[in-house]
Amino acid sequence: MHSMAIGIAGTAKNTGKTTTTSSIIDELNKKDMMFGLTSIGYDGERIDNVTGLPKPRLTLLPGQLVATAERCLKVSTARLEIIETTNMLTPLGRIVYARVKEQGQVLIAGPNKSSQLRTVIAKLQELEARLILVDGALNRMAPMVETDGFILATGAARQPDIGRLVEETGAISGVCSLGSYQGRSLQGYNSVTFVTARGKIIESPVAFLIDKQDIQELYLHWQPKTAFVYIPGVVGEKCWPELVKFLLEQDSKPALVFADPIKILISGNVTQSYQYIRTLQKHGIKVLLKQQVELLAITVNPFYPRYRYEANDYEPAYVDKQLLLQSMRENIGVPVFDVMQDGGKNLLQQILQKDRISKEGLPPFSR
Repeated sequence: MHSMAIGIAGTAKNTGKTTTTSSIIDELNKKDMMFGLTSIGYDGERIDNVTGLPKPRLTLLPGQLVATAERCLKVSTARLEIIETTNMLTPLGRIVYARVKEQGQVLIAGPNKSSQLRTVIAKLQELEARLILVDGALNRMAPMVETDGFILATGAARQPDIGRLVEETGAISGVCSLGSYQGRSLQGYNSVTFVTARGKIIESPVAFLIDKQDIQELYLHWQPKTAFVYIPGVVGEKCWPELVKFLLEQDSKPALVFADPIKILISGNVTQSYQYIRTLQKHGIKVLLKQQVELLAITVNPFYPRYRYEANDYEPAYVDKQLLLQSMRENIGVPVFDVMQDGGKNLLQQILQKDRISKEGLPPFSR
């Protein structure tokens, strides 16, 4: 059986991530397609004042699968049949696998670690989920590397200036579109590593580039005729200028290799990071990815909460939704959708055409 896992990452609260997920779920239900639902941790800003837990947001029909924390079962309105209780611990209890028996809202709080998410995805696939949806956010999406690709939900709540929002989204798309590393295997190397033109591999003691001292370590361990510099961890905002300067000083123009695009996206200001990447590229230095995580689509939301100084509160506000949609589509080479206006049909088609399950039909399941 073929299946895939798709992440849905919001760039900020109120950018439409829940709406995006709900629109996909609605279309999956229309197709009688069995899916699994989990998340990367939980959104700490969605806390119920009474229960102290994240508020339920997603309605599921009988037959669907979830992987969530134990305490979430108590505040979910759907009736769930527990299939298995795991040893994976979260602040809300152990992760359990469950099947929906009666329709209702389900609270999802999943694993925080990549290794745990990998296990959860494999189990949901074993339970015959044709598609697995992984709820996440830009600031906690490190485990998203375990998915087959992700959808980015962004909008005016992230940045009401459409030009700046398009620039940031374009940077995210650009990072995810970087080329693939095709050199000698870097599997198992967990610190900054040099690969010479002859294939010799030398590992440094530095895993991340957070401050100038880390850059100094690169100088100390630099190898002549280096062809690739592999950085498995994040690069801090203050380190980018020093890293660019260091690489431009090298006669060999070594390619810079990141473990995956997620490491770049979570490193800080992605617009700024991508500008540094473009600087390297303009000087003939390639920036590559050891592992690809495809940006499949973007959804946009014109809503944002506008602060009212005279009342010391917020009011609903909107940017021009047609201008937002048009600007995104004209400047970014990834399909862009307004699911609030158009629903999730075209978005789901975009997802399914990326995987073989769309070619093999969508087997119904018994509710």
